[in-house]
Amino acid sequence: MFEWARNPYYILVVIYIFAPYFERDIIGGDVLAGGTLDGLKPDEALARANATGQATIANVTK
Repeated sequence: MFEWARNPYYILVVIYIFAPYFERDIIGGDVLAGGTLDGLKPDEALARANATGQATIANVTK
């Protein structure tokens, strides 16, 4: 009974809601605010910030 109730929560909230929000808004926003991507075009800077967030989430969850 515990597995039946826990797995949907974990899959829905942790994987599909929390991880994308955290990688895009928290980590990606921090990279953009840090000024390391100031010399790039806005679209390219956003893409690199999102990629950094995705890499960080992948390293944390593996």
